[in-house]
Amino acid sequence: MKALIKEFEDNIKQWTYVTADDNLKKVYAEDRKDLRKGLRLIKQGKTKDALSHLQYLDTIVREQVPVGLWDALEDACEVQRSSLNIS
Repeated sequence: MKALIKEFEDNIKQWTYVTADDNLKKVYAEDRKDLRKGLRLIKQGKTKDALSHLQYLDTIVREQVPVGLWDALEDACEVQRSSLNIS
């Protein structure tokens, strides 16, 4: 999991767009903010909140989350549901 989080951190750092368009710069800044929020929730152990937050981002932004991390979040949420006997 640590390696996946590190990969996610690296993806966030690299998530940028070189443009003269100030509006696009603002969009990418907001995207990074959303990704950092998801990362923060993961680090806090709030997997359900992280999954919920990240899954509603634009597709191109969601692609910054490593596939293995998506799997780990979904697995963690499934374990939480089954331990509470929630279907």
